[in-house]
Amino acid sequence: MTHMVADVLVDVLEEIGVRQIFGLIGDSLNPLGDAVRRSRIEWIGVRHEEGAALAAAGQAKLTGRLGVCAGTTGPGSTHLVAGLYEAARDHAPVLALSGDMATKLRGIDYFQTTEPDLLFRDVALYTETITSAAQAPSVIHQAISAAYGRRGVAHLTVPLDVFGAKAEGHVTSVTMLKPRDEFAASAEDIAAMARMIDAAGNVVIMCGNGCHGAADELRALSDRLKAPLIHSFKGKDIMPYDDPRWMGGIGMIGTKADYNAIMRCDLLVMLGTDYPFSEFLPQKGAVIQIDERAEALGRRTPTALGVTGSVKPTVKLLLDEVTAKSDSSFFEHVTRERHEWNAMLDKQAISNAAATASTRRRWHAPSATSPNAMRCSSSTRVSTPSGPATGSGRAVHSGSWPRSTIARSEPRSAGPTASRRLTGRARSSRLPAMAVSTC
Repeated sequence: MTHMVADVLVDVLEEIGVRQIFGLIGDSLNPLGDAVRRSRIEWIGVRHEEGAALAAAGQAKLTGRLGVCAGTTGPGSTHLVAGLYEAARDHAPVLALSGDMATKLRGIDYFQTTEPDLLFRDVALYTETITSAAQAPSVIHQAISAAYGRRGVAHLTVPLDVFGAKAEGHVTSVTMLKPRDEFAASAEDIAAMARMIDAAGNVVIMCGNGCHGAADELRALSDRLKAPLIHSFKGKDIMPYDDPRWMGGIGMIGTKADYNAIMRCDLLVMLGTDYPFSEFLPQKGAVIQIDERAEALGRRTPTALGVTGSVKPTVKLLLDEVTAKSDSSFFEHVTRERHEWNAMLDKQAISNAAATASTRRRWHAPSATSPNAMRCSSSTRVSTPSGPATGSGRAVHSGSWPRSTIARSEPRSAGPTASRRLTGRARSSRLPAMAVSTC
């Protein structure tokens, strides 16, 4: 069998560890689908291409590995765009593949024609159309390298005749196509951070998406500095909610305790977070920020020291340089405020649940005078429009329900009047005693 350009693409995806492609098949993707069928990669079909892009983005964010999605000519690829913004804004490595009409049909206002490179230019940090089999290996390598190296969306458009063309070569330097390695900050930056932290009285540590995998280091730093840990939304799952160091989040869905802590602390240390809502960050400039992306440093709030580096190796080195703090009064104060906040939320939740349950009982209860209603009271009597009948169930509270509901839980010793009012199917039905007692 002829080795096609589609096989070149699938081969390299399989080699770098891609296990699924999310997409909606169409005629311009047939060669790709056939190549996937012969590989160990699983094609996961979706109902809409936006769902494919969101699935690839989610997979990339959870695993750190390349996510792949695909859409066919015209509306198939345009539907990818909305979902790809999820990956672009969250810096997730995703490769998006667009099928396209055969190259000979371009430029003649053909059915479903689009300009994918223009369309994807905003959402993708790399977008290119493969126009020949000879070009394919190098462009495929460049796209995957861009997605991993710059952490975002890379997009390739492949016309039908190019996908199905005989391959000319294969992708080389495949071992270079991998997630970026973590790296520590420089010794000078770590020394500068240690000096600022030692000089500060009260320190708060803010943990973002870049802190995943560094929970032990964060706990150690918190204990050494007597510093509460707070998180951005994307850092919420770094450690358990009930960890005593973990004070919760900030922002519109954050806590008052954390907001007060950030505004009152002498120094805020932002680790692996590009938290965008500046109104919840201090404006006095006493901030240290550590991030792998130099362009993220200092752009959300006035920052005294910006450090380029990965959180885990940088914090490991920092632990050896900072002096342990002995005064835990600030940490204890934030902890008390957090417990007070949690108690308020618990009280509010119980009050709301009780109100909701009361509303639900009233909503489900028809009028007691309705001809289609049966009433259960605290006695063991069941009232029907024809008269009373003694029941064996113990009623917990009064209320009226549609007769069709009560029929399914008919008391075992319902009187003759009640039996006449119920259908034969209802008379034969029985529910457990607990179900009857809830009436």
